Amino acid sequence: MFRSTPLIDVEVLAERVRIELALLEKSRGHCAAAGAQTDRTAEPPAAAAAPIKTPRSDFRARPKGLIRVIPGKAQSFWCSLLPLLIEPHRSDASPGAIFAVSRERTLLFVGPWREDNNQLTLVRAFSTLRGMCETPLRLILAGKISSTDYFNEVQAEIHSRQLDQDVLVLKNPTPEELDRLYRHADLYVSLSLRECFFSSIGSGPPPVQAMAYDLPVLAYGAKVISSLLGSGGLILETREPDVIASAAKLVLEEPWLRRQIVHAQRCEFRRLQRLSIRKKLKV
Repeated sequence: MFRSTPLIDVEVLAERVRIELALLEKSRGHCAAAGAQTDRTAEPPAAAAAPIKTPRSDFRARPKGLIRVIPGKAQSFWCSLLPLLIEPHRSDASPGAIFAVSRERTLLFVGPWREDNNQLTLVRAFSTLRGMCETPLRLILAGKISSTDYFNEVQAEIHSRQLDQDVLVLKNPTPEELDRLYRHADLYVSLSLRECFFSSIGSGPPPVQAMAYDLPVLAYGAKVISSLLGSGGLILETREPDVIASAAKLVLEEPWLRRQIVHAQRCEFRRLQRLSIRKKLKV
């Protein structure tokens, strides 16, 4: 379910996610039962419903099949490329202080609108997350439109799920707008199969930018993303919307988890900084 990391007990975290999934399934069962009771023409059930089964109940018996161990160091390709690209501005304000005073929680993704960035799945996961959290939530999708057809498909999904007031679409964000987004977001979520660079901004990939702002990163573990983040961020091995929503809920609501993710990201970011890499490469 999660990539192994030395700073986070992923088995404990996976157990918490399974609990959230079970509660979600139970809630859906109650909603379905309530809907059936309001339908007076519906026939009464012939027998009692089967007990709810906890999702992924076989996880405990085979954890190694769900958690992938990835080396903490990124591949040499990123080490040679990132020093020329990473020059983010760190936030002067404490992310913990901002998080404490803000009621609304904001999820952020930055990247072009195209199928391999999976904004569609992210919208579906966000819709599920809204039903799991009492705190008001907002999702911001920022990036240029590379595929008009895909953009329209995601927009239709947003409208069909009645998320028009909760999902903000920002086309062609400026560097100043991106700076504000990174500073004030609460969680960066990426389901991309590959990562992009914003050459017009002159900075590194968005997940690395998020790390520079002490913004927790939750990402799908595509090979390029795993190599890029190294031991930073929380990496999922699935793109199932329910699992994504459950993991995001824990990051948003559990201070201990946020602290551990940010700490791991700071360690990884220092490794990626220009002077550190130049020293390693003896440039």
